Amino acid sequence: MVDYSKFKVYQFERNTPRPKPTKEQIRRIERYCGIELPDSYLEFLAHHNGGSPELSVFDCYGEKRDIDRLYPLTSDYDDPKKTLSVETILKTGSWPGNDRKYIPIGHDPSGNMVCLDLSPKTKGQVILWDHDTPGEEIRKVADSFEEFISSLKLRSPDDF
Repeated sequence: MVDYSKFKVYQFERNTPRPKPTKEQIRRIERYCGIELPDSYLEFLAHHNGGSPELSVFDCYGEKRDIDRLYPLTSDYDDPKKTLSVETILKTGSWPGNDRKYIPIGHDPSGNMVCLDLSPKTKGQVILWDHDTPGEEIRKVADSFEEFISSLKLRSPDDF
């Protein structure tokens, strides 16, 4: 089990970390998607509800990728368009994979989405929705959210 409290996530647009999602906010997303969110993802949100991770480099089919931002579950502003959140992206349909089979949890610097796969056969896997690679848009990154977070490495000058 990963100790998410030791994982560093920076908040650039705020002075304080976002509060963990409430049970009602979690239920709202789960009802909208028609499925329960993985426990490891919920545990992570209890410690880090959005931000930029210090450990950000991951491997995707032998290619190094970088997660720029992890989304909070819901927006904490009166105007939800001020904060990209899982809920805002799902409800506005502002991404091409909006079929509730995948939920976006973050993005890389190019806008490719890191998502949780909620399909019955592959539930909990982390995938990359790569809009730069036609025909191969969906790429599996990890078997679980916990495996994904555990695989993240510190960015070095030689990575990109």
